[in-house]
Amino acid sequence: MKKRLKGNFIINILGLLLVACITVLAAVQIGYKDLMKDQDLSQEAGHIKEFRYHCAFIAQSYEDPFWDSIYEGARNAGEVQGIYVENYGEKLSLNYSLDQRIEMAIAASVDAIIVEGDDQVSTTELIDEAIDQGIVVVTVYQDQVQSRRRTFVGSNKFNMGYNLCSKAYQCLDDDSDEIMVLFDASLDQNSENTILNSGMQKFLEERSSKAVVNAQLIDSSETYNTEEQIRQLLRNVSKRPKVIVCTNLIQTQCAYQTVVDLNCVGEVKILGFYYSKAILEGIDKGVIEATMTVDTRQMGIEAVDSINEYLGVGYVSDYIPVKSHIVDQEEARKLLEEMGEEEKPGEMLLGRAEP
Repeated sequence: MKKRLKGNFIINILGLLLVACITVLAAVQIGYKDLMKDQDLSQEAGHIKEFRYHCAFIAQSYEDPFWDSIYEGARNAGEVQGIYVENYGEKLSLNYSLDQRIEMAIAASVDAIIVEGDDQVSTTELIDEAIDQGIVVVTVYQDQVQSRRRTFVGSNKFNMGYNLCSKAYQCLDDDSDEIMVLFDASLDQNSENTILNSGMQKFLEERSSKAVVNAQLIDSSETYNTEEQIRQLLRNVSKRPKVIVCTNLIQTQCAYQTVVDLNCVGEVKILGFYYSKAILEGIDKGVIEATMTVDTRQMGIEAVDSINEYLGVGYVSDYIPVKSHIVDQEEARKLLEEMGEEEKPGEMLLGRAEP
């Protein structure tokens, strides 16, 4: 009797296992069909089903909307061209430095690296090491001038400085007024900032202006610190500059908030960099004079295009320009109308350049 019960028990268990196996196989089959359907749809949309190359996208920050937009442009272009663009280090539990992520990309033997330059000697050495390993390296927005990177995709910083100063000059009450330029402290020795400043000086020289360009280094790593530093610069009423020129998004947002808090709207004019819905609203209200923007998505697209070109023919242009332009009040209003009411307040709008 016990043997019969035991035998029945084993048969029941085996039956349950068989049912489970059939269920799993059915689920796998359904999943496979869905996957093949998705791949077919992807192919119909013009995408390549299999990636031929692996590219590491490496920027200083994971959460900066400016770099998010560049990455999205690169990722979308990569899907079409068979290049898997990975936001390298984004999903790691620890926050690794830019150099550490380049080291990991080299160790992983990726085919290409898209990286934000920073002019650090260590970064230059790592880029050169990647080149020696046969990895294609493209710098975006900030160049790594001393390195052997294959190409640089970015805006002409001299022209940006010239155009920013032209707009700032229009805001001056007197030819000897001060124009304060906020540079990121982490890039204090960066040649890109030097070029930007040279463009501003060139504009003033052409007009024999006595206006003073006062460069200030700002720690832009955290919003609170950035706002506090700007607040200190504007606290003394007698020493307030007539115009503040911001060189990144965080500075623009903090300068906007600070002039409102200190009740010096109109007294201190703000020229920003890049934009959000909040910044466009600030321009529309006249709190922010204007903002400089670049086509961030196009930067990402051009970076991937240059990688594909180099991997295909073995060479690529040393510099690929992306246009920049200034968004004034009239354009800000048009952009706000295009954004509509459905977009959440403060949601980032991707930078766009003139065609």
